[in-house]
Amino acid sequence: MSIVPFYRFRSIKNLFGERSELERQSIFFAPPHLLNDPMEGFKDIYWQGDEIVWTNLFNHYLLCLMKWSIEFNIIGDDFDLEEHFDACVTVDDLHENFQVEFSVISERFIGGEYLKNLISGISIHRGKVENSELQCYLRIIHPFALYCIYERLEEISAVPENSFKNIDFSSLKKINDGYFVALEKLEAEYGEDKVRAFQNSNTFLFEQSNLALALSSGMSKFSRSLFTTAFTSLYVQKLEQLMFPGWFTACFMSECSNSSVWGNYGKNHTGVCMVFAAEVDSDGNSHLSLDGSIHGWGKTGAIKGKSSFKFYPIKYEHKYKSINFFESIARLPEPSKYKSWFSWDGVVSSLAQIYTDDWRQQYWDNFYNSVTKKQRLGIRE
Repeated sequence: MSIVPFYRFRSIKNLFGERSELERQSIFFAPPHLLNDPMEGFKDIYWQGDEIVWTNLFNHYLLCLMKWSIEFNIIGDDFDLEEHFDACVTVDDLHENFQVEFSVISERFIGGEYLKNLISGISIHRGKVENSELQCYLRIIHPFALYCIYERLEEISAVPENSFKNIDFSSLKKINDGYFVALEKLEAEYGEDKVRAFQNSNTFLFEQSNLALALSSGMSKFSRSLFTTAFTSLYVQKLEQLMFPGWFTACFMSECSNSSVWGNYGKNHTGVCMVFAAEVDSDGNSHLSLDGSIHGWGKTGAIKGKSSFKFYPIKYEHKYKSINFFESIARLPEPSKYKSWFSWDGVVSSLAQIYTDDWRQQYWDNFYNSVTKKQRLGIRE
């Protein structure tokens, strides 16, 4: 096994200051939001599936909305929705009493004519539903979801009154098969981008009327965030938690002689370039062997022996491979996954059969391709 050098630039502050990386012999693995390119880790996610998985997505949206509505009513305005949001939640995560109540709410929500028309239309007429289009549908159903939740909570005296009893969900009532047929015709004539802009503008006007109602009713800041698009946007953003694990990275370079590199990452030529000896295996992959303690997300404490960390080269490309959300749900245990996403009323989705060894290989290829790609030319931090 051969040895090759890799270089890591660090500031004097990081090496000898509060972090004392040199003394502790530690390497800092950064989360995505601390990297120098906001597009690192970006995944071009779309949604395409049958009626079963679409039904489960809207039911999951209802579940999340109910769970955090209940927690807000317990904790109050100090509740940090973004911090506590966990897309991997299932019905089993609710208190057993609320599990029963959720089934009642779900029946009113999913079992109603409005949602059936919407789900049928999407699964039959829509192909790849992208982020903006999904948010449009969720914003349309959002007021009705709130109405169903708080109507039931009021019935069981969990809240003093239904804060959303006057909410307007007239847009949802207009969704039928004819709506999607007209949408297809508009796309054929004017193109997808113009139709998406039209959808978004209509949804925006609808949301503004509901926001005005929320402000006039004296709702708290959190209630208004539930009432408006903040929850919908956060939900779509957090759905990736169901697909791929959180990740952290430490960045190295294969050379250290470039003057601009020293200027940018060597703190204006005042930093330090550390040299690491990496092992190259028989397949040509470079690895760094570390021992000692691992602290942080997922692991804390002493690790016996050595752990091998593979180096992945960075690719500079402007295109991202599209990934179907419904074909990439991997963070739940299989029983929960099938129960919560791939079956409804005893009928199983055809997508439930895709999880094979070939799928697992493609899944990890998609993950590593996304976290090792930069959209613009530059130098990895």
